[in-house]
Amino acid sequence: HLPTAAPNSTLFPVLARYYLKFANAFKENGVPISYISLFNEPVDSYTDASMSVIADLLVNHVAPLFKSKSDHPDLTWSTEYGRQVTAEKAPLILDMPHVQDSIQILFYHGYDCDWVCSGLNTTCPNLGKAMAAIKEFHEKYSAFRIWMTEVCYAIEFQNYPLPPKCPKLPRFDFEDGLQW
Repeated sequence: HLPTAAPNSTLFPVLARYYLKFANAFKENGVPISYISLFNEPVDSYTDASMSVIADLLVNHVAPLFKSKSDHPDLTWSTEYGRQVTAEKAPLILDMPHVQDSIQILFYHGYDCDWVCSGLNTTCPNLGKAMAAIKEFHEKYSAFRIWMTEVCYAIEFQNYPLPPKCPKLPRFDFEDGLQW
């Protein structure tokens, strides 16, 4: 077991039971869940918990509870907001003791672009570098399935120039489909 890393870790068993109860409620209502990610974009966006705290919750609480039940969803620890960021930051938790024994899948988001637009021709100049990073990451962690779970034109980060440089959002055409 990992050492308890959070002062409020006494609530971790409750949170673990919540994850299981959540999955079971969906299944009981005809919507089985295949995968559960404990958090989304930790530290940077939505979760104010360190990697060691997330590892503690996963390894010492959620994974053992799920493994003690039959027919449970597969687990992952979280996801990072881009391929490059995933390749750089995810190993910080994945290489901690027992984390890889506690998960079955890896997630990442595809927010790697600083969009360049010329009419409807929208391109992602960072895509080659981002794809090379995620390919290397997947080779290192090849025992796991890997899924991209989010992608969009994230205009809130000002990396998608608004019209007239780029098309108005949402886009309803498939002119840029190949880059996705």
